[in-house]
Amino acid sequence: MNEFTTVLETLASTSLGQELKQLYNFFEDTKNSFTFFQEKYNIHCPSGCGECCRHFVPDITMLEALLVASYIRFCMPDWEAIKQKLEFFKTNNFEFCPLFRENTPYHCSVYEARPLICRLFGNSCNQD
Repeated sequence: MNEFTTVLETLASTSLGQELKQLYNFFEDTKNSFTFFQEKYNIHCPSGCGECCRHFVPDITMLEALLVASYIRFCMPDWEAIKQKLEFFKTNNFEFCPLFRENTPYHCSVYEARPLICRLFGNSCNQD
């Protein structure tokens, strides 16, 4: 079971949980299509890149924001620290994603719950 599933199970009896389940299913369908495309055309993000996060603050839907917030709350033991970082981000003019983490494999502190726009970047980078 992945952490995304933990969020879905925690909120299963709520209307938000039902909406997030539909979003999860959409993300899974999208992932399958993108995986096929990436394998067929050998297109992928360069290892350790993170450039899309360094120069971009994503616009996301309200449902995606609720997913990210739920993921932070239910799956991240350091969620209070993340919340403080986001508050700091709001009061300053940064030009990178507030959830960017340089020292993680995918550079994203909420990788499993990342919004659709972030999921799309992997198909626009490098081809071997």
